[in-house]
Amino acid sequence: MAMPQLLQKQVEKLLSTFCKSRVPSWLKEELRLDFAIEGEAATVYQEHRRCQGSCEWFRFPLAQFRYSTELNQWTLHHPGKGQRWELYLNIKPSLNLSRLIKEVDTDPLGLFWG
Repeated sequence: MAMPQLLQKQVEKLLSTFCKSRVPSWLKEELRLDFAIEGEAATVYQEHRRCQGSCEWFRFPLAQFRYSTELNQWTLHHPGKGQRWELYLNIKPSLNLSRLIKEVDTDPLGLFWG
């Protein structure tokens, strides 16, 4: 099920701002952030550039925000073992996606930025 269109526009704006502001300008040739929205989930990716012969960008999942239409709230997930998403337990589900984005940014448990 897809998230409501107005909500999707808000999510795109919030994540676009986050992705553009998080990487320092001196690193932008080697590292960037991007996101994708699929159904009721928005996934943020770290992309690293590697040049060995030719330059390619490699994408790694960083965080996932899942929206519950029934509860009208967001949950935050982090990459776990075996390429599975695990519920991030350091913050409760929230009506406010910005609050969860801030948790990824500050990363008090070191699960997103290492």
